[in-house]
Amino acid sequence: EDRGLPISVEIAAPHAPPPSTVTASAQSGCSIFITKVAPEITRVDLQAYFGRFGDLSDCYVPPNKGIAFVSFKDPIHAPDVVANPQHEVKPGHVVIAAPAYDRPGPGSKG
Repeated sequence: EDRGLPISVEIAAPHAPPPSTVTASAQSGCSIFITKVAPEITRVDLQAYFGRFGDLSDCYVPPNKGIAFVSFKDPIHAPDVVANPQHEVKPGHVVIAAPAYDRPGPGSKG
């Protein structure tokens, strides 16, 4: 308390990097980057919807970012998904799919 007012202390936690499976899938062309992911869309929703295109190896949804990464076991499925970028995962909830690319590391040019 400070002068009778409660004080709230929050600890900032660093953002966790995506799992190595996302990085490996992006390099092999198996991964897609999803944007416009509404808070109502869950990992299970994304797995159920994109699993219709082919077997998934991973689905990563960082909290409170509005994005996701979906990785297929076979790279032939990702182009089918991004050929039509808009996908209605749940009624009234459309997400945008694009190929996933690795970001260059710190200090690298690219």
